[in-house]
Amino acid sequence: MTDATAAAAAPSLDSAALRNASVVKQLDFYFSDSNYPRDKFLRTRAESDKEGMIGIDAFKNFKRLNEILDQPDLSMVQFVDAIVAAIKASPPSNFVLDEEKKAVKRIQAIPVSDVTMPRTLWIEAVPDDAVWQQVLEFFKPHGEVISVRVQKKKDSDAKPYAFVEFDSSETMEKVCKLELTLNGMALKLQPKKAFLASIKGKKTDKKGEKGQEASEAGGAAPAKEEVSFMAKGAGSVLKLLALGPSCSRETIKEVFGEYGQIAFVDFERGWSDGWLRFDDASDAAAAAAGFCAKPVDVGGAVPTVSLLCGEEETAYLKKAEVERGNKFNRGGRGGRGGSSRGGRGGRGGKGGRDEKGGRDSRDSRDSREGGNKKRKTESED
Repeated sequence: MTDATAAAAAPSLDSAALRNASVVKQLDFYFSDSNYPRDKFLRTRAESDKEGMIGIDAFKNFKRLNEILDQPDLSMVQFVDAIVAAIKASPPSNFVLDEEKKAVKRIQAIPVSDVTMPRTLWIEAVPDDAVWQQVLEFFKPHGEVISVRVQKKKDSDAKPYAFVEFDSSETMEKVCKLELTLNGMALKLQPKKAFLASIKGKKTDKKGEKGQEASEAGGAAPAKEEVSFMAKGAGSVLKLLALGPSCSRETIKEVFGEYGQIAFVDFERGWSDGWLRFDDASDAAAAAAGFCAKPVDVGGAVPTVSLLCGEEETAYLKKAEVERGNKFNRGGRGGRGGSSRGGRGGRGGKGGRDEKGGRDSRDSRDSREGGNKKRKTESED
C-alpha cells in the first residue's frame, strides 16, 4: 500500500512571521495524536532518551520542514537555529523546547486507543489520478481537515482508497452525509470505524457460509485458502515478549483488538513469546504506542511489546509464511515447529532459529508500508 499523509495546508511563505508559524504548525502535526502514535522514527528517538527528548537535528531531513524554511543550503547549526527561532516566535501546542534549546518533546501522553478513529472518514475509492493534495483541497470547504491518507494495494487494479481525518467527529459525520463527486467519480463515504466493523463482519459471514456449505454437503468445510503473509505490506507486526503462563490467542485478541482489525495471532499455549499482525500498519503502530504508554497484564504477566520493522520484520514474515505453508501441508496445528518437534523453531524448539532483535529505526512516513508504492506527502520528512 502507499500511504500519503498531510497536515492541513500551511499558509504561503510571504513573511518571516508567517514562515515561523508554518514551521511550528508542521512540528505540532508531527507531535499530534494524528501522527505521533504511528511515527516509528520519532518515537524511537524519544524512547532512546531518558527524558523523552528528540534532538532538533533529527528533523533536518524532513522534506516538508525544508520546503517551509525554503533555505536548502542551511547547515545543521543554521537549521537548528531557524527551528528554535520559529518556536520562540510562535509557541507550539503539542511539544516543548528544552532549556538548552537543542531538543523538543511531546507534551501529552500517548493515548491508549486511537482517538482519531471517531473523526476519520473512509472513502471506498478515489480516481486513479487523485493525489493527497487534491483530496485535501476537495474536502477543505466542508470542514477543517487534519490529515489525508491515500492508499493503493500494490499490483492491484483496484482504485486507491483514502482516509480523511477531520477536526471533530461532528464534522466527519456532517461530511459523511453529503453526496460528493471528485473528478467525475461519485464518492462512497463511510466512518472509518464502521468500515473496519464491516470488514470484520464480512470475515465472520464467510466463515458461516463455509460451515453451511459443509453441512449441506455432509462433509468437512472447504479447505482454508492460504493467504500470503507478505501481501499486506510493512509495519503491521507486533512482537510480544514474556507473555504470561495462562496466555492464549483469545487473551491477546482481547487486549489488542481495541486498536484495530487483527489479521493473525502467531502464538501457541506454552510459548513465552508471540507475534501479532494487524490488517492496517497504522493500527499496529497505535497498539504498540498505546500498550507502551499503559501496559496491562496479558495472561499473568506484562509483556514487552515492540513493532517489527525493516529486515527484522521481513525475516519474520518470510519465515512465518514458509512455516504456515508447512502447517497447511501437514494438515494440522502442530505449532510453528510441528506438533512433535518442540514448537516454534522445529527440532531446536524456540531457539531453533536465529531470533533477531532490534528496534524501530525509520520514520513511519518512510518505512511504513515499505514494500509498496508511495506518494509524496506534505508531512513526510
